[in-house]
Amino acid sequence: MPVRSNPDPSIAYNYPSPIALTYVRIYQEGSPESKHRRLLDLFQVVVQILGSILLAQYQRDLQRAPEVYTNPALTMAMIIFSVAMNGNS
Repeated sequence: MPVRSNPDPSIAYNYPSPIALTYVRIYQEGSPESKHRRLLDLFQVVVQILGSILLAQYQRDLQRAPEVYTNPALTMAMIIFSVAMNGNS
């Protein structure tokens, strides 16, 4: 697969802005070390967005059918993840 010298416009214009902006910044960096740091930033942003979607879905499902979510370990994991997400913002 060839290495891109410019960002893919479909990602830059169609993805959520935190992902798109971080993706475009990768191509604005000069050194490989800076690009690597931006790739790690991109990974973190994607995980945060997916985690936010997961939390929103969990909360919606919990309101619709609270009797299904009686697993205390799952509830604790979601609380810890929520606190970690808010701490990194």
